Amino acid sequence: MDIPPFASCPLIQSFWQRLKPGTWIILEDLASPFAGNEALLLCQISEQEWLTWVPNHGEYHLVF
Repeated sequence: MDIPPFASCPLIQSFWQRLKPGTWIILEDLASPFAGNEALLLCQISEQEWLTWVPNHGEYHLVF
């Protein structure tokens, strides 16, 4: 059985499509050792990229 690529999973697509600026998300990987573990979505750059703001770090380019 083939596992569909990440982008083809309807449940995951639905989640990412509902994201909007002003939403806080939890980060799996920290931007730096001193950065917070949450990011505020500022604006969407592309289908899988967002510009975010991370406490104790600043702006952070996030790719899903």
